[in-house]
Amino acid sequence: MAGMGNRKRIGIVFALKQERRGFERVILGARANSVTGGGLTWWSIGGIELVAAVSGVGAERSGQATEAILDKGVDAVICAGFAAGLDGELRVGDVLVARRVLGDTGPVECCEIGRIASPPVELGYSVRRGDLVSHNSIVRTPAEKAEIHRTTGAWALDMESHAAGQVCRRRAVPFAAIRAVSDTVDQCLPGLVEALAATDRPLTRLAIAAACPRAWPGLIRLRRQARVAAGNLGDFLGFLLVKTTQAAQGRR
Repeated sequence: MAGMGNRKRIGIVFALKQERRGFERVILGARANSVTGGGLTWWSIGGIELVAAVSGVGAERSGQATEAILDKGVDAVICAGFAAGLDGELRVGDVLVARRVLGDTGPVECCEIGRIASPPVELGYSVRRGDLVSHNSIVRTPAEKAEIHRTTGAWALDMESHAAGQVCRRRAVPFAAIRAVSDTVDQCLPGLVEALAATDRPLTRLAIAAACPRAWPGLIRLRRQARVAAGNLGDFLGFLLVKTTQAAQGRR
């Protein structure tokens, strides 16, 4: 994997368990050994170890989770998860491999991860390379997304990657950000998403949603889109981390 060299241990930071599910399916299919403890999940497959954390939403949590992963001696970190599309070409489920992550304190450069071609058309998603921007709050409306795209030129937006990248830069560890689009630039998110993102408790989330039936159609649509994004993200990360490792072993 170019830009990461012959690395043995790679950390992956997800914000949500839902973002990790697609990759877990790929890992299980590859018959990887797994151990969970201390808030981290370890997978061993081929010649690499993968250390994954689910940080929770937001920059502060992402930075803390990245610190915890780096303390385990990883050679590189990938911040992976969902993103809001800012460019009109991006569709739900498309994957963005960030060149840079933009933020209030300046851009964080991302290492190059191999020469990755877009998956075949029949898989239903494309892979893009471009800038990602991190924002300190959820961006709900098309007008807000369009304005951020106009001022930054970024292809997509998240809340965690810049913080994770800053930690990696400070500790001189290669960093990459890979995001799957869960909502497009022309889509308005339900107002409840901010309250739902603020809690990790399933029962609290259920109570919040139950109190506002009018938001259910939008939430159902967003949930379906998140499933597509999680599946494609897992497929791509599997291609990147599992298949390339297996191919390298086959050449030995």
